[in-house]
Amino acid sequence: MEAKQKEIFYEQLACDYSCCAGDIASKDNVFTKKEYREGRRIFRGDDCAMKLVCVNGKLIVSAEEELYEACRALLQNESGAWFFESDPLYNLEQMLRSHGHKIASTHQFYLPGGREMFDARPPHDGITVKWFEQEEIEQFRENNPYKEALGFIPECPDVLAVMAMQGEQVLAIAGASRDSEMMWQVGINVLAEGNGYGTYVVTLLKREILRRGKLPFYGTAHSHMKSQKVAVQSGFLPAWAELYTEKISSD
Repeated sequence: MEAKQKEIFYEQLACDYSCCAGDIASKDNVFTKKEYREGRRIFRGDDCAMKLVCVNGKLIVSAEEELYEACRALLQNESGAWFFESDPLYNLEQMLRSHGHKIASTHQFYLPGGREMFDARPPHDGITVKWFEQEEIEQFRENNPYKEALGFIPECPDVLAVMAMQGEQVLAIAGASRDSEMMWQVGINVLAEGNGYGTYVVTLLKREILRRGKLPFYGTAHSHMKSQKVAVQSGFLPAWAELYTEKISSD
């Protein structure tokens, strides 16, 4: 990761986790009381009582008042490198449930920095590429067959997409959502397996986002090996993992 990209990444995490950029680079776990800072990434867990990020081998935990002391007592000596093992997650879940909350989601995220599988050429002859700007993406809103690539989330608008086609057949589509001013998240739908179609469109989209002066990032589940493979082959490398909570429903 280039120095400018690292600076953007650290500043974004600091905004998201109510800390400063220096905390991201430090060696010790960091605990903050949650703030709703302007410019933060707004995702499904934005209103959660606690969220944490594993980055640079440590934890950064941002919690509301009701969970802050309990999180600090439980997690202050935990390793960020090993936190997503079963025992730490179980202990966290037990503590959260005692306060009326539970783990809602865990994901891992990637930033540019690896070697791309493809150069500018498509995987094979006969492939055409079609680009969609923000206003052109609207045509898919009512009957959206590409729910991983195009989320239509108001807080994270879809701003750019690229589609690989063979004739009229859509092979794969990658879309970018503006999760913050400087960081755009990449999502993907692959409709024709094999031949690296997903890797191809993600590579093209990553390059274009960088050309526009934004930092692309790619998120996926820990067990989604195909998605992880696409990320690595497109020139992304693992950078951080996140967890957020939700209140237990009384229904």
